[in-house]
Amino acid sequence: KDATLAFHVRDDAQLEADAVQIDQLVVQLVQNAERAYDGKPGTIRVELDRLDFGTPAVTVPPEGLGYGAYAVLRVADHGCGIAPEDLPHIFDPFYSGFTRGRGLGLAAALGIVRGHGGGIAVESSPGAGTAMTIYLPCDAGDELARAAEAPASPEAPLSLRGLDVLVVDDEPSVRAVLVRYLENAAAANVHHAADGVQALAMIARNVRIDIAFVDVSMPNLNGVQLVESLRASGRTFPVVLMTGHAELDLARFGDESSVAVLLKPFRLDEIGVALALARRGEAALRERAQP
Repeated sequence: KDATLAFHVRDDAQLEADAVQIDQLVVQLVQNAERAYDGKPGTIRVELDRLDFGTPAVTVPPEGLGYGAYAVLRVADHGCGIAPEDLPHIFDPFYSGFTRGRGLGLAAALGIVRGHGGGIAVESSPGAGTAMTIYLPCDAGDELARAAEAPASPEAPLSLRGLDVLVVDDEPSVRAVLVRYLENAAAANVHHAADGVQALAMIARNVRIDIAFVDVSMPNLNGVQLVESLRASGRTFPVVLMTGHAELDLARFGDESSVAVLLKPFRLDEIGVALALARRGEAALRERAQP
């Protein structure tokens, strides 16, 4: 590409985080900056700094963030910029201000940042360029990833001992962490698939499934379509749909649905709450089906 990268990295700006996701985050931000030049030469500046909110030098953290030490990633360009009316929509799924690209990148970037307990600030002017600043807590280790390595105990926040659980997600890193958590910490027998088509093929082989955790945005057959196929075939086991967007409408599954929504990024206690809602819906469906 014609854009040039310029780096400035502070040595002590270190954090505990998912290396694969942080790599995806940086690549996405740099690709967006490169697109802003529309093939023309330009410079993309990538800076990594550290700020300690609550110290005399840096008093107040950005809105929505707590006090403490943050690694601060800033990616800036002097490209086309973003129109003021477009700024509120740049993190919407499938929205893109560029002629190339699917528009999923910044929505995914936001999910990664939120999953690490961080935040994003955007500054942009049409014709002058854009700067995206990412704040990530230096102790932003993934709670779910840590819990995935802990063995199940009577005090575990979620116990699925003896149950067969299906995890369907096209993101290998997300799928692997959730599988490990459900196996190790929740004591479940876990099956997994990379998309809805694989999941249906598994179920067609009469694999026992008691509960399913299903990502909404997947290729081939998305999460909602998978649930509709399951319900059409008479399978009413509880399903937890995992999504980064709160607008998902469950009305299509009925008033007493055995489907619940788990918003990404989620905490451990939220897994149990969503599952309880789905199980309650399943019990209602079975009660209604009795003569």
